[in-house]
This record gives sequence, C-alpha cells and structure tokens, in this order.
Amino acid sequence: MSIVFDDRRIRIFLRCGVTTVNVFTTFFQALVKKRSPHNKIFCINERAAVLESINTRPIGRDRTVIRRHQCVTAIRVRRERRDTVKRGTSRAMKPVIQVAGVIDRAEAMLLSECGVTHIGFPLRLPVHHEDVCDDEAASIIKAIAPPVKAVLITYLDTASRIIELADKLGVAVVQLHGDVDLSEVRAVRTRRPTLALWKSLVVKKNNSHELAKRVRIYGESVDAFVTDTFDPATGAEGATGKTHDWNVSRRLVAMSDTPVILAGGLTPGNVREALLRVGPSGVDAHTGVEGSDGRKRKDLVTMFVQEALEGFRTLHEMKRDRGSRYKS
Repeated sequence: MSIVFDDRRIRIFLRCGVTTVNVFTTFFQALVKKRSPHNKIFCINERAAVLESINTRPIGRDRTVIRRHQCVTAIRVRRERRDTVKRGTSRAMKPVIQVAGVIDRAEAMLLSECGVTHIGFPLRLPVHHEDVCDDEAASIIKAIAPPVKAVLITYLDTASRIIELADKLGVAVVQLHGDVDLSEVRAVRTRRPTLALWKSLVVKKNNSHELAKRVRIYGESVDAFVTDTFDPATGAEGATGKTHDWNVSRRLVAMSDTPVILAGGLTPGNVREALLRVGPSGVDAHTGVEGSDGRKRKDLVTMFVQEALEGFRTLHEMKRDRGSRYKS
C-alpha cells in the first residue's frame, strides 16, 4: 500500500485487488492531528512521513476505514512551504520568469513592465564582473514594486555573510550559487525563516548523479533548485549564454519534490521548447535577452515573457488532460 499526497487529495493505492480510493486533504490533516497510539505519524521531513499501524478496509466504492494493523507505509508528500502562515504561499511554486543581471534602475523598471516575476542581482562573484555594487543594488531593489521580487544571486557560503548581504539589499529571495554546506543553509533558514532560498545545480559533463544526490540532501532545506550551465572554457557557472543537456534537468524535475527552475542559454527562441521538454516550475534568462551593448532589450524581454507564459499554459493543459484521462 502506498499513499501519495498532492495539493488536492491523497490517493491511496491498495494492492491485492482493492480499488483506488480518494481521500481529501482534510481527512489527512485530521489523521495527522489525531496522533493516536495506533495511528502514529513520524515526520522524516516535510515531504515524507511514515504511517504506522494501519489497515485499510474499503467500504462501498469511494470510502475507506482506517483500522489497526502492523504495517509501515511510506508517504510521499508534496509539502507546502513550511511557514505558510508567515509567508502566505504554498510549497507549490507559481510560474517563475526571472531575468538576471541588472545594470541600473531603468533596466529594472523595464523588466518589471515586461512582466518578469523575479529580477536577479548577481553579487560576490568569483568569475563574472558585477553589474552593480551593493549600494546601487539596494537602491534599485527599493524601487521594485510587488509582485515582482528581487533575488540575490551569490557565491557566499556562510550563513552570517549571506544574511548580512540579504538584509542590506532587502531581497525576498537568495539564490545560493556556490558550494554551501547544508548546515549553513539550515542556519539561514532558522535565522531568516521568511527568506526564500534557491540552490543552484550546475550541470557539468557526467555529473548528473552528483546533482541527484544534492537534490536529496538539500531538498528539505530550500524552496527551489536552479539548474544552470558550466562553461569549461571560462570556468563560469551560469551567465554563459550556453544551454546544457536538458535531459539532465528533466530527470531532476521528475525526481524532486522541490520546484526546479531552468536556466542556461535560454532565449525567446528556445524557452517554450525548454519548458515543454523539461517541465520546470520556472525559467531564468540573462544574456539571452541582451543586445550587443550588454543591456536588456525590451523586445527580447517581452518576447521571452510571452513565450514562457505560452509554455507554462501548454504545460498546465497537458497536466490537466492527463488528470482527466486518469479520472476517467
């Protein structure tokens, strides 16, 4: 017997010829709160739990009764974000359209007008030149109006320095692009519970197993992953203008309960195809919407946003159709 939880319901699949039973979320929540000696819930993390000592007996066609029985059932849960009340959002991420690398306030306003959801500010970089300094970035971020969010993209690897810079800038999201120890990520989470954390996964040649391992390690401590491209010629990890093997990102999306955002060489010409092939929760562009002068072009940004929205719309329709076929 296995139980799968999503935003709408819990689907209980019983072996030995017993039919599928749908149980609504309220039932699951009541069961968790009960915590009786015969129905114990032990949280492994916020996406998985173990339900001990239950037996399921079907009643009629669409109902079930939970009875005592010695069994252990793994429950894979698409958990909601841990501080739902504080943050006001669920674990399920709204489609993200991020453009990174802002030169000045005018460029940030242009991105906001074109419909991007997140604007990235790369700072503390070991390879690339920073577009703005800390004070300039803080001034630009103050001018960004909701619902657009500012994202600090950084290689900082200690909780204290990450928090210090995030507080100075006033960002809502931090994208940890370098190698950060899990303990430091958890420290940031503890000290700044309202700060969203994204962890970059840089796709290199033959490192897909390592990336899968990182998804399992960091999954419960971050709000999203960002897959990006490594350029061996320059050593750059992101902002390379190059795509990577999308099959790697597609497999990470499939295995991860944490949302995955796709970056790396995305342009108005390939973003829709990338969405349909990978199925991520968001997309990120940098050089793909810039002109020869290195500034963001309004026509390219507008087209990128439109193509991304069409891709997300198509993905939603595909998922809805699959759900309809399943129900029928």
